[in-house]
Amino acid sequence: MLTPFIGRFTRDFMFRFAVVASYLAAILPLCADPVPSLDQLTVIDQGRQVTLIWHFYYKLLPQKFSLPDGGTQVALDDPATLRQNLTRLARGAFALTLDGHPVPPTDLSELNLAADGGCYATLFYAGHKNARLELRETILPLYPPSYVINYEIYSPLARARGVTGYFSGGAPSPVVEYSQISDDYQPSLLDTLNAQPIRLFKAELRSAWINPSWLFLTLIVLLLRPARELYPLAWIMAMAWILPIFIWAANGAQIPLPLHPLIPALLTAAIAALCAWTSPPFAIIVATLALAGLLNGCLEIQRTTLERPPPNGPNLAGLTLGLITGFALIFAIALPLLHECRKTPDFQRAWAPRIAGALAVCAVILALL
Repeated sequence: MLTPFIGRFTRDFMFRFAVVASYLAAILPLCADPVPSLDQLTVIDQGRQVTLIWHFYYKLLPQKFSLPDGGTQVALDDPATLRQNLTRLARGAFALTLDGHPVPPTDLSELNLAADGGCYATLFYAGHKNARLELRETILPLYPPSYVINYEIYSPLARARGVTGYFSGGAPSPVVEYSQISDDYQPSLLDTLNAQPIRLFKAELRSAWINPSWLFLTLIVLLLRPARELYPLAWIMAMAWILPIFIWAANGAQIPLPLHPLIPALLTAAIAALCAWTSPPFAIIVATLALAGLLNGCLEIQRTTLERPPPNGPNLAGLTLGLITGFALIFAIALPLLHECRKTPDFQRAWAPRIAGALAVCAVILALL
């Protein structure tokens, strides 16, 4: 008599734990991620104009310092003058020359500050066809040695001829050289394959596989939910993920609070517990999976190294189709394997919950690491 009672109590407890953990994961963006140390610098050769898009973390810099020009003082400890000082910093952070002549920025867009100390700055320089461009990042010695800036210099007409690499903090910047495209340049097939919509497609295709919380959550759903539910659940998960990315690409919206990878990982573990110990209604699974998709999409926006694409139809289609294709590949590989495993007696009753639990634990461990 005692054993059924204990089993029922355990199932009820796990059900309540899973529901509570799901909603805690939704409000735990307050579990702040430490300031990242990976930046992105994009320099776009537009012929008569060179556009530099820089994402940097000002919280890693000293509170007060002088720019390498010898006179400009920057103080980051006063919120009232923070934006003004970051504008000075952005204007003096790069030394750009064309054919050996220094070129100062002609304009600077309004800065976009994020809650985690990140800042987006867009600077504009005069350029001309066939010019030899040289670029240095002048404030690298002020950053810690672990600081890395990935850079890319390219022309939209010839992305394959671009220059990529990285800068490291704590040391003077090397000189990066690039030749601007001439007037008579004809894009090659390789340039066409590197067009922005295709690059965005490939980026989202990759994102569907490299996020362990998302990948393991997909496998957990395949293991523990009935086959008739998989098709609608797959669409709900994919659309919930792509929604925040779509909004970011369309109007540049940012997530106001920093997200830690542990938050979606905890939600993945909660969904695994919910499905393994009980048989929750379809509506609850839909709600939790939609929440998981939104969290993972928001996390990708905060951690991406891609510059925000122009919000045109091809770019938005590339983002959407890339994620759907990556998601479909996961299903295409996992479903035949599961079909064979389910031919084994007791696999669905005994082994599927254990595998789902192991995946949930791995998702949390990888997030912590």
